[in-house]
Amino acid sequence: MGHLEKARTYHEEALAKARSIDENWLISFALNNLGEVARTQGQFDLARKYYEECEELLRAAGDKGDVARFVHNLGYIAQHEEEFELAESQFRESLTMFRRLGNRRGIAECLAGLAGLKAQQGQIERGAILLSAAESILKITGGAWWPADRVEVERNREMMQSALSADGFAKAHKTGATMNIDQAVAFATNE
Repeated sequence: MGHLEKARTYHEEALAKARSIDENWLISFALNNLGEVARTQGQFDLARKYYEECEELLRAAGDKGDVARFVHNLGYIAQHEEEFELAESQFRESLTMFRRLGNRRGIAECLAGLAGLKAQQGQIERGAILLSAAESILKITGGAWWPADRVEVERNREMMQSALSADGFAKAHKTGATMNIDQAVAFATNE
């Protein structure tokens, strides 16, 4: 059994225990982790199911921070399903939520999502600039990409690097790396 299958088994057990004690926060945590495993494995329908249930639980509880994360995660699912308008809407909604919360890590995650989306839609240079800005912002927070996001970021970076010349990618990377958070958000949202 591979490490992702072991993780799925552990999180399924955690979900069953959380449901047995009717603890919504623990249920949402287990659902999120199951969604992350499914997304990492490319099982996007299953990931959507977990994320949507989790989002519903947290919205009902009045949570704001974690809801933003699930809206972001659903953006990736929409992107994989080539529902580009929905994906952009999800990433932008999550970005707005994270900005209200002052969550720089969350902002970086949304910028990375928008970067991949823009590149997939043919705006490769714009995507590379946004990805670089997202990586710089994340670095400032001292954080690292969550595992499922890391898979997305690496896939998108490879796509951008193969589509741009080495000089073009380096130039885009340098441009994004010099942006502060407000400049990056404005560039991402055309503000």
